[in-house]
Amino acid sequence: MSQVSSGRTGLSLSGFGPKYRLSHIAVTDPDAACDTGAVQDERPVSKTVVVTHCDQLWLSVHNPSNTPRDVTVLYIDADNRITAIWPEQGLSNRVGFDEEIEVGLLVQNPEPARNGVEEILVLAVPAKDMSPRTVLTALADPAPTRAIPKEASGSVSWLLQASLPDAATRNLTLPGAMSALEVTRFSIKLEPD
Repeated sequence: MSQVSSGRTGLSLSGFGPKYRLSHIAVTDPDAACDTGAVQDERPVSKTVVVTHCDQLWLSVHNPSNTPRDVTVLYIDADNRITAIWPEQGLSNRVGFDEEIEVGLLVQNPEPARNGVEEILVLAVPAKDMSPRTVLTALADPAPTRAIPKEASGSVSWLLQASLPDAATRNLTLPGAMSALEVTRFSIKLEPD
């Protein structure tokens, strides 16, 4: 699943931490698989962005601070499901002094009439020298929860998720004190095709 966001809105607790830039690339007349379509010019996003099926969003994270940051990017969809976008498994999520990373998201709307407000959530943790990386992708929903029937009530959905054998992997107990968490949110308005 890939979807994207709009301008910086909501809560930002980053102080002297990373700087973020979000841009939107609209795709007109795409096919269902997003293999074709007319790609429009990239445009910076300064307010909430409106996206449709096959649009692309690009998030740039630049760390001007002398303190490295461990960065995790999550996507919260209109149904409040959480998907880990970055880092991908096996990639380092540490962004050092004056480094910049770029995270691309492809908006895929499986239901053409679906709409709603979604978010990109960027979590950054200041890293200490020689410390292990803080990767918060475990906050995302485990993949099997995506198969819970749409008609399941909230309590049924919760019970099904709680019964997953690997649900304990969401426990994020870490030894020692954790560094301050810097949170930045980007709002996305998903519109039907």
